[in-house]
Amino acid sequence: MRTALRAHKNIVLLGETDEQNGKPVIDQLIARCPEDLKPIFNECVIIPYFADKDFMAVTFDKMARVLAEESHTVQDTTSSRNKGHELRYAQHDAEADSVVFPRMFVLYAAAVGMGLPGSKRPIRRYSTVVKWLLVLAFLLDILRFFLPEGPAFLDHLAVAQLVAMYPLVLFMGTQLQKLLRMSIIDEILENYINAPSDAQRLHKRVRRLTAVAAGLTVLLTIWGWIAYLPGSQFFFIPESQYYFDAVLHSGGDHVPVLGVMSFIHGVLWIFTLPLLLGWFCTSLIIMFVLQELCFMALATCYGELHPEIGHRGIETVAATPAAMNVKETDIFHFEEKYRGSWILYRKIQWRVAPHYYLFWTFQVGFLVWSLWSLGQGVDALPASDERVQRLQNHWNLVLRLAWFFGGSPWFGLPGWAMGLMPFTAVLYVWRMRTLTQRLFFTAPDLRVPFQNFVADLELFYQVLLIQATPQLFLVFATILLDYLFSEAGGAQICTDQEPA
Repeated sequence: MRTALRAHKNIVLLGETDEQNGKPVIDQLIARCPEDLKPIFNECVIIPYFADKDFMAVTFDKMARVLAEESHTVQDTTSSRNKGHELRYAQHDAEADSVVFPRMFVLYAAAVGMGLPGSKRPIRRYSTVVKWLLVLAFLLDILRFFLPEGPAFLDHLAVAQLVAMYPLVLFMGTQLQKLLRMSIIDEILENYINAPSDAQRLHKRVRRLTAVAAGLTVLLTIWGWIAYLPGSQFFFIPESQYYFDAVLHSGGDHVPVLGVMSFIHGVLWIFTLPLLLGWFCTSLIIMFVLQELCFMALATCYGELHPEIGHRGIETVAATPAAMNVKETDIFHFEEKYRGSWILYRKIQWRVAPHYYLFWTFQVGFLVWSLWSLGQGVDALPASDERVQRLQNHWNLVLRLAWFFGGSPWFGLPGWAMGLMPFTAVLYVWRMRTLTQRLFFTAPDLRVPFQNFVADLELFYQVLLIQATPQLFLVFATILLDYLFSEAGGAQICTDQEPA
């Protein structure tokens, strides 16, 4: 197999369908496969193999078509079509139904510097500038670890939370922009989705999410400005006098670089905070849309069973108790298309998985600190503690502490949205299982094999350690509850004691 890959040969994967002849479990095969060969399962559609003579000719025809294709590499994932055009459903006729992202979301993404497929050159250049601004702000925040002075500094944990936001947001934003331009997105839009009514519902949901994201971006930005800017030299208020002195006087206890850095960071914070929040919200919406597209593709496959499903939709047909005249050839075509759609779904899961792993890596790190904080108890710290004095002397730090609990991707609402995103697939799984059970055939002997086939291809989000199943929901939710544990630290330093 490795020799064939090096020679860029076309690879045909056959899947045994008869359990008596050793029908495999695909996920187990992928798990046991060497790492360097796993991309084969992602890029090559598994052709169902039937021993029955009536279907064997179809299997051989599919094999011949794959072998006749031009040689390609498994790593060839970049689509040329999406480089110049926005994402569209190829099988939708109406202009309004053919565009994947509604105009409202496209404008929001452009405003925060996320270049979606089809973006004009000025937007792409603006996106590049935004990315480098976020990198510069990230480097300046790292310096705060080594300059713990002045009214803009609360403690090292607050700096760590802010610093950790940048790599997560930058990685999510840049990788999702690349993913939207890959050939697997083209393939699912061109060959597997034909659901105009679902596309309309998706547009409505994305518009609502965009409105919520824009509102949160504005709210958290204003909150963050109030919490941070009074502690920088950018604002000419008493709290900023410390940094003015740091710039004007090179002697004494002040460090000149602190004042200069504070001024630059204050200016950058005005621009980078809404961009940072906007990138995060845009990335979450894109991940939601990708999941919706995958399940739209799976639902479209049911149209292979009967023309009525393709015309009226699976939900409408499933609500009707009448039995459908489904033949074995219809089952075969359904299984062929459903398996191909499922493989694309698994590809996208693996592509998105690194974002979740980066998030949970930081989340577990903060959980360790939260547990340690909880172990210290909730008794008030003495008034002589530096953090208590800072909070009592600088009102903006109190708002900053509250900002982390409300708007941080680690302890706030964005963290819950990110952490629970994989578990939203559970709702789709229940929906697909319910619809499958409600379909009745005039040939009862075909219904059980049909349901078994659908059940064998697991739809939960399961990629290595991220096992988003109902049984493990409480485990991941408990980790996200480090929000409550971290409140112990907040309770310790938020006191009404007079400073010593």
